[in-house]
Amino acid sequence: MLFKPFLDFATSCGCENDGWYVVSFILRNTLAGPAIGAAFAIAALFWLARTRDPIVETVIILCVAYLSYITADGVALSSGVLAVVTGALILADLGRLSVTGEGEVMTKHTWHVIEYIANSLVFFLAGTIMGYHAAGPNPGMGGRAYVGANSVAWGLVLYLFVLLIRAVIIGLAFPYMSRTAYKWTWKEAVVLWG
Repeated sequence: MLFKPFLDFATSCGCENDGWYVVSFILRNTLAGPAIGAAFAIAALFWLARTRDPIVETVIILCVAYLSYITADGVALSSGVLAVVTGALILADLGRLSVTGEGEVMTKHTWHVIEYIANSLVFFLAGTIMGYHAAGPNPGMGGRAYVGANSVAWGLVLYLFVLLIRAVIIGLAFPYMSRTAYKWTWKEAVVLWG
């Protein structure tokens, strides 16, 4: 939460970003964001108590998440993340009684699908951008990326380095994890590594 005011301070001359700016920014984020999330969650509780349709319940819960984030972050210039977390905590505590069993299952599956799509998009974009920058634009090919032997070699070196890091982390965690409830064996550690 302190990143934004310090970034603003570092990128400007510092004249308009005084101590009052930092205090007002922190107050706006810690008070307005959760208040917006709570307001959306209370409105959702009102509507959830009046319906038994699982599709409507799922739409109401999705609207709380997205509308509270957009309102807090885009309109009120406060913390959208704190708004979503506050709304989710209120709905998880008080809304559980207002959602039918079928609505709870449908909402859970809907969130899993949204998570899968968002995760896929993030990794696709990250891989595409990293691949473009790793290969680099080739002026001889009209600026398109070209994967040559050098790029493949660096990719293999990077892959081996990541495997080495995983081996070190699993090796450090193995003594602890083999004594906890997980009871890792060396075979399970090898599977986790590979």
